[in-house]
Amino acid sequence: MKKKIVLFYGSEYLKEDQVAWVVCDEIRSKLEIAGYVVEKTDNPDILISFEDKEYEDAIIVDAAKGVKDVVELESISELCSTSVSTLHGYNLGLVLQILNVVGGLPKLRIIAIPYGEKDIVSASRKVYSRIVQKK
Repeated sequence: MKKKIVLFYGSEYLKEDQVAWVVCDEIRSKLEIAGYVVEKTDNPDILISFEDKEYEDAIIVDAAKGVKDVVELESISELCSTSVSTLHGYNLGLVLQILNVVGGLPKLRIIAIPYGEKDIVSASRKVYSRIVQKK
């Protein structure tokens, strides 16, 4: 049986860019109970492992400048246009675009949290709801 994975991206160097990691800490156990594999990372290279088709569904959660609330982005290019403020954001967008072209991505959803979000309880609730909703 193929797994579902949720990747929470952040940066150890920028406090405002750690919001996805903080949200991860809040909802990790609920996601794991629901059957998701949960990873906190700053390295987009983890996506390259998807080529082995181990995962049927991947969800990326990342902080993004320019979004005012937790939202599900419609495309990879939308992530690139909102979160290039960090090196991992640039690299993440680049790796996603390359893998999309060569066909190395599973079904992918991208959830953006406002960069520097302060209301972690509300953001965690919204992220969890978006993750578990059926698409």
